[in-house]
Parts: sequence; structure tokens; C-alpha cells
Amino acid sequence: MDHGDIIKALAPRLTMSLAMVDRAIVHAPQEFYPIEAVRHALEQIEGHGSRTVIDVRDGDDIDRLRQEIRHQSRPLFVAWHGLDQQFEELLRTIRDRGEDIPLLQRSVVVAAAIDRRPDVGLGDLFDTELGSGSLVLDAQVLRELGPEQAADAAWCFRTLRVTGGVPALWEAFAEDLDAAGGEDLTRQWVRLDSRPSPGRSADVTAAWVERAYPAWATDPLVLLHAWTHFIPEPMMAGIASYILDRRVSVSEVRQARLNGVITRPGASEPGFPVLLAAQTVDRMMTDPASPARLWRRRTRSAMIDRALPIPDAVRICMLTMIRDWPSLDALLASSMHILATFAANERQGLAEAWADQVPPEWAHIAYARKFLQGTWGYGPPALPLPWRELAYLVTGEEPEPSYPQLKELHQRLLVAMSRLRPDSAEDMREFARTAEQVLTDLTSEQLERHTPRSRRSVQFIDDAATLALCLVGLADGMIATALLSDAQACLALAATVCTRSGIDVASHPALVLGLTARSAMLSGKTALYAQARSYITEYERLVTSSGARDELPEQLIRIAIRYDSNLTMTGPSSADISLNTPFAPLQVEAEGWALLVNRGTLPAYQWLQAFLGRSRWSNLMAFEWWPLHATLAMIDVREGRLHESQRRLEDGSIPSEMALVIRAAAKLVEGHQETVETLVDRVLATPTTTTRWRMIAYGLKLGAVAGGPDPEDVAGMVLHLYDWADAPGALALLPDPARKPILDHVGSPFSELAGLRIRETVDGVPAGSVRLTPRQIDVLQGLVEGKTLGRIAVDLGLGKETVRSTAKQMYKRLGVHDRASAVLMGQALGMI
Repeated sequence: MDHGDIIKALAPRLTMSLAMVDRAIVHAPQEFYPIEAVRHALEQIEGHGSRTVIDVRDGDDIDRLRQEIRHQSRPLFVAWHGLDQQFEELLRTIRDRGEDIPLLQRSVVVAAAIDRRPDVGLGDLFDTELGSGSLVLDAQVLRELGPEQAADAAWCFRTLRVTGGVPALWEAFAEDLDAAGGEDLTRQWVRLDSRPSPGRSADVTAAWVERAYPAWATDPLVLLHAWTHFIPEPMMAGIASYILDRRVSVSEVRQARLNGVITRPGASEPGFPVLLAAQTVDRMMTDPASPARLWRRRTRSAMIDRALPIPDAVRICMLTMIRDWPSLDALLASSMHILATFAANERQGLAEAWADQVPPEWAHIAYARKFLQGTWGYGPPALPLPWRELAYLVTGEEPEPSYPQLKELHQRLLVAMSRLRPDSAEDMREFARTAEQVLTDLTSEQLERHTPRSRRSVQFIDDAATLALCLVGLADGMIATALLSDAQACLALAATVCTRSGIDVASHPALVLGLTARSAMLSGKTALYAQARSYITEYERLVTSSGARDELPEQLIRIAIRYDSNLTMTGPSSADISLNTPFAPLQVEAEGWALLVNRGTLPAYQWLQAFLGRSRWSNLMAFEWWPLHATLAMIDVREGRLHESQRRLEDGSIPSEMALVIRAAAKLVEGHQETVETLVDRVLATPTTTTRWRMIAYGLKLGAVAGGPDPEDVAGMVLHLYDWADAPGALALLPDPARKPILDHVGSPFSELAGLRIRETVDGVPAGSVRLTPRQIDVLQGLVEGKTLGRIAVDLGLGKETVRSTAKQMYKRLGVHDRASAVLMGQALGMI
């Protein structure tokens, strides 16, 4: 990356401010390139050579500057290099004594590469003051100048945390990225305990610390920001008061954060760049005059003092940073469950920071480390992952409850779990309803104790986060058992808890991102497309703000996008979909709908049936694959395989309202229009029926009245009730009589899609009436029995080439390309 590109990216930030005033000052440490950026900006505004330029590097240059000011005849540009103390003295002299008054009457732009903001009234001397904040790189600049990884908002966030958006640090870090051959170095820079590896980044930060440390040491509140991470002003004021042993106000913290070394990368709270903070703390520990050891003791005292309003997540990270393992173990004894709200990169950072081997007396650290490393196991796999995580962590805490509400919740759910048969869909649904009542009652109590205007305690926020996480887990369980409307209600309640409790993505990233991703996926699944798109947009904003991009929320967002984009075929292969992830059935279904719309019923059927066959080897329970059963049953009806559809309904995994829709579709194919309308009315009267299945039900009602008298204009109402063009997946599930009037209404290009055409054919034969010759059926039966073509030829008394030719013709008629697919389609079509 070219150094000049960085300067060109910084200059536009300054041009508007500098073009509108006569006297301006831009000050920042030299790592922000203030002089080069201002020089380039002035050339853009005024052209080259329009100002007298004074470079100040020593005392002689200061004298020359004074002379130039007294006799100034042209606009002046002052480039001040270092000399922090002399710069402040000069400005104070001008302000207090009135010396060099012409400075106040001429056009002067000062660019000062200094480490400390002058403690004078700059507003009295200049029209505009710009600090380091105006020279911080943002995500947009990284995307324009950075490597390919910069397209990822989470990567940009981590990079901005690492470098603070400081141009020189970013430039050095980019060199290290190139030297690493594409390795994502931001992964090692997680929330705490990071040290720069040897390289250009380490060299630049070491030089900065060596030069600026004496200036920082004069302001303990500035230096303290190297000890703490990116935390809000009120919390910083509380911690600083404890460590500095005096009352520190929020306004003091705000003033300290004006120091050029403290940056605000993106939407993060201000703080030292991570690259710089680690070396600054190391420098303090080697300075005999520094209060580092005293600060460490007081930090420990602050973190174990429950009277201070500090969240347990911050306590855990701070104790890890100062490596106070006994205090950390004691904290985990009562607050280990908070780890469930950490994002994956935070969990990774803690796991790497905690020691590999811990003494037996630190049993809670050892127990929690298994969780952070992902080597834990707890509870029936049928239970939602958030519940199993919480249950594991709560089990590792001391019996004496520090969080009574959480202990009560845990005990009540354990009683319900003891009566649970995990392989029973009805048992799981009943358990979900029991848990819903427990959680709803606890949530109501929680919110009643704290009105929107009351002050929220730290424990209240931690309790609220745990409750919200339990509600998210409950939603997962309801999705697994097809209680989609109830799942939507749980997610809405969890969102209310977060909003009322002040929980945001900065404090609880895993919780907020997971909640948003689930809401997006569920909205897409239930055909609330505008709402799904809104959640997807919000999710990307949250990723940009938090830098967290965990695999499970990412999977959910991919599913949400797939539900909303059935018209494209760009998707994962079957090998890319893991059968053991919680939402694998929904991902398979979403891809199946895309196949159905774009390629027709046979490929979609083949895709869904193949995954259903493999599902018995997954960690998921059989009933969790209900989305595939429901879709396959609708395809069976569409293709005239009513007996096969009925068999799927008798399995019991398809929920009642969807089963009614499938039965109505079968009656439509059989020509029983009155029964169709009766069944559809029952579906529409069921409050738990989701929007997508209501659409399908209305489509069946349209098919029942199509071609006959329609005095109530049901057809007109159905056609205009939904935007059918937004739901090609639902449209593709409808039998021909229901699909045709809708296709006539929406027109092309939908009517030309393979899965929406009314007379889909296979080798010229209408789908649903594929016929094989007796010889082809004999060959197919041999393939089902696992015989080779040679063995089939012997058994049938035919030549091997004859059997091979017969098999090829059979493949063509079935629309497949291999023997496994032929067997699958033969079974699906009821031929064997």
C-alpha cells in the first residue's frame, strides 16, 4: 500500500474545515501524519505555493517563525515538528501578553505533530481546532486501500481496534499482513492480553511509546486508558476513582480522551490502540517511577468490590489482563454463566490468555476453560444450544447463589427436563410451553421491578442478559418443533428485555447478534420478507459495530437471505452443509426451495430426500427435520403421489396447521373443491399459522374456486392479498390448479421458471406420469438390491451392453445421471 494513498485519503477530511476559516490548527501525534495531510489539503484548496511555509524543528526555527509573523504579508502555513513544551509556551505567550498580535489578524494554518494537546485556550487564537480524531482512518478507507479481507466489516472492526485507525500503525500493520502471506493477523488481537509479534507494527509502536511515554506519564488518567479496554465514560470514571484514589468525574474522563493517543475507531468506545496499549503497559512495568504495581493492586480491589457498578464481563476481562488468577477464579464461582454471552472471538481471547495448566484450587478457571475451548459437553443434544451452554456454566458455579433468579430458573427447568423424552416431538413441545411460562413470569417480574425511568443496576443488566439468552434458546427449541409463531413471540420478548435493560452489541455481542440473526431467519422462513431484509441490514450494522462474526449467526443470516432469494441458484453444495448444526434442516429446506423454483420438482425432491436419508447419522433428533417432510409432502401432492404424501403426514413430525394445508392440497388434486375450502378455513382460523402457510392455503382456495362461479370474488381477493412475485418458493409448492391463476396474474418471467411451469416434463412425459418399460423396472430393481450391471445381465439373461443401454434410457426418463439418484427417484415415484 502506497503511503501517498493514505495522505490522499486523509486530506478530504480537512479541506472543508480549512477552506472556510482564516486561522486553523490541526494537532496530533506524528503517527497521524498531521503535517503531510494538512499540506496536501491546502494544495487542493489553494494550489501549490500559495502560502509561506515555516518548518519548526528547533529553537532557531521558532525565532524565524516569530519574525515571519511580525512581517507577515502572505498567508502562512506552520509545520510544527515535536517540541510540545515550546509550542505550548509560544501559544500561551501570544494569548497572555498580546505579543505577535498580527497572528490574530492574518490567515494562518498550523499543523502540529505533538503528543500532548496544548493546555491553552485554542479557541481564543484559532477559528477551528482539529485533533487526532479528524485524522483517524475508518472502515470505508480500509475497504478502499486495504487487502481483500477489508470487504468484511468484522475484519475492519478488528483492524481498527488493533491500529486505532492511526495512519502510521495501519500502514505498518498492512506491511505485516503482506509479510504474513494472507494470514488474518487480526484474529490474535482479541479483547485482551495481546502483544505485537516482531515486525513493522512492533517497531512503530515501540518508537511511539519511547518518545511519548514521558508526556503520557504526566497525566495518569490518560495513561490509565492503556490499562482498560474500550469502556463507557461513567464506568471509566468509577474505575479511575478507585485506582487513582480520588474522585474522577465523567467530564475529566472526557477531557483526557481528547489526548491524541486515545482514538475512537468506528462505533467503539475511545481507547488506546491495542497495538500501543500492550507496549505502554510493558513500559510502565519497567519504569521504577511508575505507579503500575500500585495500579495493579487497586485494579484487583476494584474488580472484587461488588459495590462498584462494573459488569461481570468487564471484571472477568480486567482480572485476566492483570493476571490475577485467584480473584478470577473466585469471580467465576458466582458469575461463570456470563461467559455464555461472549462472542466467539472473545471466548477465543480468554481461552488463549488463561493458563494451560492451573492449580487444583483454581477449579472454576479449569471448568470454564473447557467451555471457552469448545471441549465441553452437557445435556441432551435435543435441547437448544443456549440452554445447554448456560446449564453447563451454572453447574460449574458454587451452590450458594449470587444470582438467585438464575438459580431458580435452572432448578425449575431441570425439573421439567427430568420428565422429558428427547426423542418425542410432543414432549419437546410441551417442555417448550412449560419453559415459556416460566420465562415469561420471570421476565415480567424483572421488568416490573425496573421501570424505563429507573436506574438499572449492574446485576439487573446481567440478570436481564441471562433471561434474554434463555428466551433465545426457547425460540430455538420452538423452531425445532415447528412452533414458529411462538418462536417469533419469544424473540420479540427477548428484544424487549434487551431494550428495556440497556443491553447492546457492545456489552453483549453474542446475545444481540444471535437475537437479530434468528429474527432475520424466522422472518424469511415465514415469508415476512421486508422485515427479514430489515433485520439483515441491522445485523450487518451490528457486525460493523462489534467486530464479531460468529458462525451460527452467520449461518442464520445465510438462511434468511436464501429464503428471500429463491430465484438465484448460487448456494452451497451438499458437502458444505453440516448435518450437526442446529438449523441444518432449515438451510437444507431453503436450498431445496431454490432448486424447486429454478430446476423443477425432481432435483428438489432428490436434494431433500438425500439429506433426509443422511439425517439419521446427525446429532439432531428425527423430529427436527420436519421442514423437509413438509416440503416433500407438498411436492408429493403436486406430482400426484397422494399415498406418499399421506405416509409423511402419519409420521407425526409435521405440525397440525401445515398438515391441514397438505390435506387441502391433496383434496384439490382429487377434485374435492368444497373440502378444500373447509380445510383452508380451518387453517386460516388457526392463530399460529405463519404467513407463508397462509399464502399457500389462500392459493389452494384460489385453485378451488378457479374455473367456477365466484360471486364473492375470492380469486380477486387472493391475487391481491399478497405479492406473489416475492414468494416463488411458496408458489412452487402449489398444485397446478392453484398455481395457474397466480402465474397468469404475475406473468413472466415467473411462468417460465422450471419449477413454476404448469406442464413440467421429463423426456416429453408430464411430470407425475413418468413411465418405465418392464425391462427398465427390472434393471431398476436390480440396482435397488445393490447388484452390478453385469450381475443384473446374468439374472435377466441379457447381454451386459443391453443392460447398460437400458439403464441409460431409464436414467434419462427419470431425469437423473447415476444409479443412486435413479434408486432414489424410483422409490419417490413409487415404482419399486
